[in-house]
Amino acid sequence: MKIKASAVLFFVISCFHAQEIADRDAFEKCIKENSRRTCMSDKDKDGVLFYLDECSNVQGLAEFKGCPDSDGDGIPDKDDFCFEVPGPMENKGCPWTDADGAVFWIKMMHVQL
Repeated sequence: MKIKASAVLFFVISCFHAQEIADRDAFEKCIKENSRRTCMSDKDKDGVLFYLDECSNVQGLAEFKGCPDSDGDGIPDKDDFCFEVPGPMENKGCPWTDADGAVFWIKMMHVQL
């Protein structure tokens, strides 16, 4: 029985130890406010560990540190002024419009005429 308990304990310890800390400063900041278990978890199931996840309460993309991009324009929602409508970064994620409010889709797609 002692051998089985020792083997289980060794397995559990090695699993926790095996997870590599990618950003030591972010991890240290996280464990000041949360438990180690929380910091090493993925609460929103987006593949980004809690301590690295800039949007830890919503599922997002790893390329945006766990934040979503609802309109698919390549700008995470937290930085996108128009997160429901695609637009270029140079217009803060909003589509270009003329004086009447009509959208310039050609300019938004960077097509030159």
